[in-house]
Amino acid sequence: MTDIFTEVDEDIRKERYLHLWKKYGPWAIALAVLLVASVAGWQGWQAYQQSQAEQASERYIEAARAIDEGERGAALSTLDEIARPNASDTTLLAAFRQAELMAQEGETGEAVAIWERIAESSGPPPHFRSLATIYAVMHQVEEGNPQALSERLEPLAQSDDPFRHTALELQALLAQKQGDDSRAAELYGRVVEGSGVPAAQRQRAEQMRALLEG
Repeated sequence: MTDIFTEVDEDIRKERYLHLWKKYGPWAIALAVLLVASVAGWQGWQAYQQSQAEQASERYIEAARAIDEGERGAALSTLDEIARPNASDTTLLAAFRQAELMAQEGETGEAVAIWERIAESSGPPPHFRSLATIYAVMHQVEEGNPQALSERLEPLAQSDDPFRHTALELQALLAQKQGDDSRAAELYGRVVEGSGVPAAQRQRAEQMRALLEG
């Protein structure tokens, strides 16, 4: 008798499982397929990114070789293909090099625009954004608005960024252009008294402060 009840119970459970499978089985299969596709897609995307990174590195090396061989036009063309100011890999270095070459060729406005895009992007590491700010201001010192450029540097000068001393030195130079030698001397003094300042930079700032203070 027990065996009969057991068989009946198993038959009932089988019917329930069959009913559930008919009702939800297709969704389970679809979910499984979607999961597999997602994993495959992610792996494919990673492989694509790796491939793109390798291609960018190869193109960057080509551009560097062209620069060494004096083929600046070809180098700029190659760099323009791979440069991404909002990135954090070889394509970011390409953007820096592209801007540098443009500045050397007299295309200062275009170069500054690239550095500004790097500085204002969230993709590059902080120190690269700081360096881009420094480059952008340096290449506008002669013709830019000294006050506006100094204000552009202020957040960096007040930070603990490794480039803060360079920002202070540029602010001092801009103060000199405005005829404010007292402020320039004070800024050079902050460079001299700062911690972690390279010896050559500290010496240069000390000489400038002494010159301004007479």
